[in-house]
Amino acid sequence: MGGEGKNPELKVVQTPELPKATPTVVPEVALATALKKGTEQVRVDSGANLQKLADEKGRALTVEGKEVTPFDLSKLDVESLIKLEDQYPGILLYVFTDIIGEKEKIDFAKWEFYKKPVPGQKLTVNFRGNDAANSEIGAADMLAPAVRCITVYEQGDNALARTSERRLGLKGKNRSSSTIGFFDKNGYIPIYTNDVLVVGGAVAEPAKNINLDYEKPFLSKNDKEEEVLDEESYAKYEQSKEAEADKAYLEKMLQENPHASTRKGLTEEDIAAMEARNTASGIGANIVKVALMVARNGGMGLRGKHCWDWSDKIYRMAGVTGKYPAQQIFSYTGKYSGKDCKSGGGPGKSFATPEQYSVIQPGDWIYYNNRNTSDTHGNHSALFIEWIDKDRKLARMASGSAGIPWRVHTNPVDFNNMPMTYLGKPNAARAQLPSIAAIEEKYRQDRLPPTLA
Repeated sequence: MGGEGKNPELKVVQTPELPKATPTVVPEVALATALKKGTEQVRVDSGANLQKLADEKGRALTVEGKEVTPFDLSKLDVESLIKLEDQYPGILLYVFTDIIGEKEKIDFAKWEFYKKPVPGQKLTVNFRGNDAANSEIGAADMLAPAVRCITVYEQGDNALARTSERRLGLKGKNRSSSTIGFFDKNGYIPIYTNDVLVVGGAVAEPAKNINLDYEKPFLSKNDKEEEVLDEESYAKYEQSKEAEADKAYLEKMLQENPHASTRKGLTEEDIAAMEARNTASGIGANIVKVALMVARNGGMGLRGKHCWDWSDKIYRMAGVTGKYPAQQIFSYTGKYSGKDCKSGGGPGKSFATPEQYSVIQPGDWIYYNNRNTSDTHGNHSALFIEWIDKDRKLARMASGSAGIPWRVHTNPVDFNNMPMTYLGKPNAARAQLPSIAAIEEKYRQDRLPPTLA
């Protein structure tokens, strides 16, 4: 971080009336040790000071260098968090991992782990209920350019590990149209709450994947003669051989795997296109509409105990009724031992036959065998959105978990690799299905976070 240890000591000062150009702020967010009223408005200004608007006159309490905790900052919106990371490189690592406790003071003067990453160290990701951050912020937003490789264990499950082949871009939300982040042959490697991230990768010699000099050719000096990453740094990077290598890697990856993901989440255009293709009527189509709406809104503040619970929520919201949400068409979940359905005898014995794949329709409830360690049979519960390539058994699915908000998967589910072991179709439904607008009004639980000036 630039200006190591040069932030002022924490003190509370009352400031004069703010000008009318004060940026929009959002109420009902408390920074407990700084605010006297839990419903007053909060923002973070461009100098990264925490500021509270006390009344309509604009009188403010500014907490310069306040003893901020990860919990305090975790409530900010994504744009504000990224701006803070620009000013205090490494702060997201402290806010959204277990380096320190969520109620511990963040010491702006000590960023040793960020500046000198420890090869092989495991960090547990925790977006602390900030669904927008959980949906948008990635490992490359948090980690210094020195970290060239990571391994991510989805929800801490060793059976669901991905190790990056290349890190694209210089750092985080790059100031260009470039694709950024950690990638493997299947594309972008996301991180979500409860994932475990291994710095340098879970490899034999992780230290080889830490290069403390990597960013040096791109650093600039600010007006205090401190070396920083700024707009000029990113412009330099875009003209470098590293950027050329990024482009070559991405082109090769997409040539070999055209459906590989290139970002953490789908774009608004992606979801709108899926909605346009969802031309059917009835409960199945309504389930797809709800699944896309909840995904577009980052989970709407809803929580699921596990993947089955999330699918059940979407079914109920869409208008499915009855004790059991889905009518079982077939199930192979008890017809093989262990976690791998492929060891149980093959199609028709331990997983679906080609004919059974042909009856899948949008809105259907599917278990596919990704061999996770959480489920007794290694299955994951998800809802079918559409076929990406029916002949190759590549499906667009949507799901959530305890740590992952409801989302439409950016990578297709390959049923050749992860066979279907259960198919259910919507059970009884209301005669008058609820509209998407009515569903959002009834179930939305999240609140817009405060923003950065």
